[in-house]
Amino acid sequence: MLPGRVLEYFWLITAGLMLLTAALFHARAGALVRAGRVTQEERRRFALGLAAWSAGFCLVVQVVVWVTGESRPACLAALPPTTPASLATNGLTLLGWAALLLWVWTGRGADTLARFAPAIVGKGSAERMYAPAQVRRLVTGVVLIAALGSMVASLIVPPPADCRGRPTQSQASAA
Repeated sequence: MLPGRVLEYFWLITAGLMLLTAALFHARAGALVRAGRVTQEERRRFALGLAAWSAGFCLVVQVVVWVTGESRPACLAALPPTTPASLATNGLTLLGWAALLLWVWTGRGADTLARFAPAIVGKGSAERMYAPAQVRRLVTGVVLIAALGSMVASLIVPPPADCRGRPTQSQASAA
């Protein structure tokens, strides 16, 4: 279990890690630019977009932690969401998944991710080709597995009874 002080700033720390990850992908994508698969401008925009979306999500969840005073992951991700913290984080997660799926299925996301896949995967060469259809299936599968995993995890390890914002036993019975 992580110490409470680490949990208070977990999402801020994670935002920093997401920025480092975006920088790593930017560096790896240099091979794609040299191979003519992407332009320097596309490389820059991909890294900035990845940094903004991933670190931005983490920063918004950090604000939820600060506003609600709840930093425990089991309370933030509780299903069904019954506290302000779990409602906010579950809502943000669903919006993030929906935005990702819309981008991949109706926008240019599948094509973009297919072209940047060698930099993301980090294995093989810049010449390896990925099809947008593969990307759509993979991203959809990852989102479905994450959703199912969240549900199963909440069944196996239910949220603690003392999550902030959860009605106490006496308040629940009075209602």
